[in-house]
Amino acid sequence: MRRFFIPTDQLAANGLTIGGPEARHLQRVLRLGVGDEIELFDGRGLVARAVIRAQNRDQVETRIIDRRRVALPTPRLHLALGLLKGGKMELVVQKATELGVHALWPLRTDRAVRKTTSRSQQRRLRKIIIEACKQCGRPYLLDARPEEDLPAFLEHAGELGQGLIFYEGERETDLTNLDLDYRQDIVALVGPEGGFSPGEVELARQSGFIAVGLGPSVLRAETAAIATTAILMFLAGRLAL
Repeated sequence: MRRFFIPTDQLAANGLTIGGPEARHLQRVLRLGVGDEIELFDGRGLVARAVIRAQNRDQVETRIIDRRRVALPTPRLHLALGLLKGGKMELVVQKATELGVHALWPLRTDRAVRKTTSRSQQRRLRKIIIEACKQCGRPYLLDARPEEDLPAFLEHAGELGQGLIFYEGERETDLTNLDLDYRQDIVALVGPEGGFSPGEVELARQSGFIAVGLGPSVLRAETAAIATTAILMFLAGRLAL
């Protein structure tokens, strides 16, 4: 069943009119018509099944058949990521959404090539999140947090969950010998293209983060982010293989 993102206030009504890009996509790309059933979601756990009642060039009228509230999945994984260059950041955001990451925390770090995200890039990332949710059936949008400096993030990161910093210089601890409670929320800290500086790793350790290696290969930043996300979601029971 095709899925469409609808704001919460609109999804609360018994019938709603879909307009804008979603209506155009529904009619001109998907070729859906009167009588077809679709699924609507608000990105906050509310999901509804609806039937198309009528349509014109720019709008699609629907009738809600039923609604359900989906519980927020646990444990939650927070991905804290040094800012990556355009396409790499978009890839990680897309895959993190598909894999079930709860929140993405973009960080300004010592070696990050990219230092900030423009408003147009932020809008594009939100569009990627919505499209990924539509594709994979996820009822909750990825929570894309505002950018902040790494030291500022570390000041409150302990409130989010158990902290891990993935560092290519760590040789003793990896995900095979890590003693972690996978029933609890996790914060995974992954560096930018240039990795973390030794000072950043030490600061994270002082803030309670455990340094974790990913083996002898030095992975690209986007590969490390996606790989760690998939492994942690599997270990936490949120991903079946």
